[in-house]
Amino acid sequence: MAVTTLRGSNLILTQGFQQPFELDVGTAVQNLPVNWAVEAYPNPVTEYLNIRFSLEKEEDFILQVTDLSGRKLIVKRLFRVAPGQVEQLDLTGFSPGIYLVSVTSSDRKIMRMYKVEKR
Repeated sequence: MAVTTLRGSNLILTQGFQQPFELDVGTAVQNLPVNWAVEAYPNPVTEYLNIRFSLEKEEDFILQVTDLSGRKLIVKRLFRVAPGQVEQLDLTGFSPGIYLVSVTSSDRKIMRMYKVEKR
């Protein structure tokens, strides 16, 4: 089995077998109420990645795509995201490989991270 550990400014990611599709990255604040979820599809992606937001009310988010070396390729600040809204990311110019897509609450207390394969 081959395992690689990658470190960023505020994240440590270990890649290997049995890696979950969605990673919840915790913070020092315990028992935060999480009232939102996101879904990233299709995965693997060839052109456009869709991010669907499941929310109770409008909220602001930070959307980021990084490669496995930690280089930020896309950073988008989303304002007043509505329940059920779909944000589309154009990955047509990206090389085939694995990318990390993170969706962070505007207060930066809660993050959802997805491992996405680009074909």
